[in-house]
Amino acid sequence: MVTTPVRIGVLGPHSTGKTTLLKRRERELRGHGVPVARIGRLARRAAGIGLPKTHQHTAASTEWIIAQGIADEIAAAAQGAEVVLADRAPLDALAYLHAAVEYRADHLHRREKERLRLLVSTQLPKYHLLLATVLDPDIPVDEGHDYDPRYRKLVDRHVHELLADDAVPHTPRHQRPRRPGQRHRAGAPPLPAGGRRMSIAPPAGTITIAGKSVSRLGFGTMRLTGPGVWGYPADYDTALTVLREAVDTHGISHIDTADAYGPHTLEHLIREALHPYPEHVLIATKVGMARPAPGLWAPHGHPVYLRSCVEASLRRLGVDRLELCYLHRIDPQVPYVAYRPFDAGLLARRGVQAPLDWLFSRGEHVAAIPGTSRPEHLAQITAAAAGRA
Repeated sequence: MVTTPVRIGVLGPHSTGKTTLLKRRERELRGHGVPVARIGRLARRAAGIGLPKTHQHTAASTEWIIAQGIADEIAAAAQGAEVVLADRAPLDALAYLHAAVEYRADHLHRREKERLRLLVSTQLPKYHLLLATVLDPDIPVDEGHDYDPRYRKLVDRHVHELLADDAVPHTPRHQRPRRPGQRHRAGAPPLPAGGRRMSIAPPAGTITIAGKSVSRLGFGTMRLTGPGVWGYPADYDTALTVLREAVDTHGISHIDTADAYGPHTLEHLIREALHPYPEHVLIATKVGMARPAPGLWAPHGHPVYLRSCVEASLRRLGVDRLELCYLHRIDPQVPYVAYRPFDAGLLARRGVQAPLDWLFSRGEHVAAIPGTSRPEHLAQITAAAAGRA
């Protein structure tokens, strides 16, 4: 019978005490009679079959290390281990790749990068504890090793940046500097002078949410992802266009998203499309939903997790304060005040005019937040909301 062991992973640059730490924990656990397995030497094993390592890492070598680590952990559980100690958790392998690409001044294709990131994200919920070492450049590396000091520093930075992006509770040593301006893709419309978009008449009037007057017609972003609400959309540039047209062309000033969309990709997308945000625009996000795989959703309401999610959303959206943040779903394992979900069954009908009419007829306190991935559908929705359809 395969049991679910306690999984502990360690991350960090070479020669920062990772293996020593896990060896000590292994001895202590065995001394208390706990069946324990230690997973390691993945990079060395990869090199043994001809794959590159350290600053020569590629997407292929990284995928092999992640997959082999997953297989080793499953095997350890099948053999009865109650605790699995992973030297090179999947996130660590991804950090080494990012550091190698930067070290070589190379380029990793966005889809390749996304695919590996999604693979890693499916494994994060399995770990009960992740430990990240912090590089002290004044401490010399172990004798017999000639690790490049610049590469070690890059690994250290990427480890902590990835931990921050994936909302893993920890204290990051480095934080990404805020960009002074927003990079736009080729063909994207430039911002007006001063970096701010002008507001236009909102469709369907306004409503006050979180102390701000915004359009009663909001825009839901969940459709701007890949299949299963997973990863980036197939047409990345069209997704940016939809977000910009919602604000610039159609006067929508209420953008609704969640850290679980992607997961995490939508908040990055919104920042790229709209940052710096116009003062009249409200970005509302949600936390408290883990994503173990495409199409799968798991409420996670532990206060520590929720706080780390909020902090990660701040970084991804590029803001100091979330103007509106919802709890995505109630976690039945965490005591909260009972709630009654809104019954939106009538919205399943085809078309947009009837559902919007029904919603707005409920009262002036109601705001509609439909979503789409196509600019022409966005135009239909806003026209219907304005009564011009």
